[in-house]
Amino acid sequence: MAQGRRGRGEDSIYERRTQDGRKVYAGMVSLGSGPNGKRVRQSVSGASKAEVRAKLKEIHRNVDAGLDVGQASQTVGAWLAKWLQQLEDGQKRRSNTLRRYGSLVRVHLIPGLGNHRLDKLSRVHVDDLLTRKLGELQPRTVHHLRAVLRTALNRAMRDGLVLRNAAALTDPVEVPKTPRRSLSVDEARALLRAAEGERLEALYALTLNVGLRIGEGLALRWRDANLDAGRLSVVYNLQRVRGKLDPCVEPKTDQSRRTVSLPPAVVQVLMDHRARQRKEKLRHLPLWQESDLIFTSQIGSPLDPNDVSRGFQEFLTRKGLPKVRFHDLRHSALSIMASLGVLPHELMTIAGHSKIATTMEIYVDTKDEAKDAAAVKMGLALG
Repeated sequence: MAQGRRGRGEDSIYERRTQDGRKVYAGMVSLGSGPNGKRVRQSVSGASKAEVRAKLKEIHRNVDAGLDVGQASQTVGAWLAKWLQQLEDGQKRRSNTLRRYGSLVRVHLIPGLGNHRLDKLSRVHVDDLLTRKLGELQPRTVHHLRAVLRTALNRAMRDGLVLRNAAALTDPVEVPKTPRRSLSVDEARALLRAAEGERLEALYALTLNVGLRIGEGLALRWRDANLDAGRLSVVYNLQRVRGKLDPCVEPKTDQSRRTVSLPPAVVQVLMDHRARQRKEKLRHLPLWQESDLIFTSQIGSPLDPNDVSRGFQEFLTRKGLPKVRFHDLRHSALSIMASLGVLPHELMTIAGHSKIATTMEIYVDTKDEAKDAAAVKMGLALG
């Protein structure tokens, strides 16, 4: 009777001797042809035929599941370096984001996980790293660490290098929320009155009325402003790129590109600011750097956001005003709009949010006077 056909991979198992004379079993499986047309094979070894047979079957299962087993044996470190290079070559992220990704990958992820085989990386490996890092770093940094690894492994899954995302299987890192200070209407009015005559009065007024991000405000050009129509187009974001301030960085999301309406008082402040800037230009010729930027240094160069934030704190101290961060002006503007009845989807467009959940978080965080007004309305309705 003819012997039945063996299962795939079994006929490739053979016995061999090691240099010290020990008997081991080895097996080889063909993975088809590679990009250059040459046949690709992968070998395994074990102390018994059963062990080798199990390893060969695992390879076939991975191939059937779509895993590129010929590439998956690379290390996590090799893949992260390759993935990072692909991002840098394709510039699929903003420069600040690429710099942050690079730092997290090179300083933490490669030293912590780089020696593991990519296709053998497990949830336990990632959990151990995150636990260690929580003892060394701020929770927000560890949160970003997990997010970057998850993004890199998602790409590895799409490329058929891993069957599951070990980072996505871990629990998210809890990040304590930074308390936000939102000015009341009266406090906002007091700040605007105190800012009258300040060199950056227009920037403070614009941020507090329209809710711009600091980088958006510092990237504005006069060509973006139609003061006659009371409109302002938010097109770019100012960031530091390779050590230099760049006012032409593309926004993070398409929703960040938007046109906002300006209150008449802000239009007037901007007109006064333009007249003041023209006088500065005449005073500082020939040092003046023509850029068309609305907010510049005294010689026309872009303003550093850190310098603006520090100057804002000095202004608050000098005027005896409550301490708030510059970014709190944006949050205050959106909170006041919400308290005045601006609907969430309208607020989302004004703010340039990409997710309504972000808008709703601000929408429900209104001041006490808005809550009091709601209580009065409910009392009248149900009273």
